[in-house]
Amino acid sequence: MPFRAILDTLLAAHQPAMRAAIFCDHEGERVDAACGEMSQFDVDVIGASMAAAAQQMPHLGRLRVVVGDDAYWVMTVDLGYYLVIVCQRGFDIPCTSEFQSVADALVAYM
Repeated sequence: MPFRAILDTLLAAHQPAMRAAIFCDHEGERVDAACGEMSQFDVDVIGASMAAAAQQMPHLGRLRVVVGDDAYWVMTVDLGYYLVIVCQRGFDIPCTSEFQSVADALVAYM
């Protein structure tokens, strides 16, 4: 499945502000991720930690969580799946401009 290509394209378009893009299932497990300079472990922990919030959000809902110098954006995609992007705080808003098209692309291959 081309999930990695979709996430890699999103990450490349917004580097260096975007640090990672994580696509998770309804249980918080990573389906695929573009890790950038982050470790796979950190990406998995961040993705899983957003599961409870994502389960409470409406379809295509968005949530911003600030942690230190990072902003985590969560967007529900479909069927409980969700996307998490990790960005440098203060430079994160432009990184969300493609959320809808990325969600559509992810759903097309689910």
